[in-house]
Amino acid sequence: MKRSLAALFCAFAFAGCSSAPDNAGTTTADNSDSATFVQADTAYRTFSPAGKENRSVEIDSAMRERLSWADVLVTQYISLTDNTAVQNAAKDSSIAWLWDQLLDTDSAKYMVCHLGHDYEDDYGKRFITDGWLYIDTLTHQVYEYDVPDDSLIVWNH
Repeated sequence: MKRSLAALFCAFAFAGCSSAPDNAGTTTADNSDSATFVQADTAYRTFSPAGKENRSVEIDSAMRERLSWADVLVTQYISLTDNTAVQNAAKDSSIAWLWDQLLDTDSAKYMVCHLGHDYEDDYGKRFITDGWLYIDTLTHQVYEYDVPDDSLIVWNH
């Protein structure tokens, strides 16, 4: 009886491990203009104001194509910014950005972009944050997130 249960448990464990989707945990990279675009194969997380239902927006190739304007804005920001952390990461071509979430506020809907670079030491590889961008999806205005003041600053290029 114990052998049968052990064999059954192993079969379930093996089946559970092998049923992950083909794209789970994959990351794709594409070089453009000395900046590296990193896109995780996950859904945007959408946050709504209190009392509204939270919903996820799946990002497929058609939507990525419609949002290509945002990649152009991020590339421009990296090229023209005064942020020294972003400038240093761009200099050694290690800058990357991740689309973090769609943020639905009372005044606007923002695409939140996480700028940073990979850093490796004795403890392993990790992503170091160099900055945050909020891009208004209606006006295409770019805002830098000021962490200490918890505020958005209009980026004028």
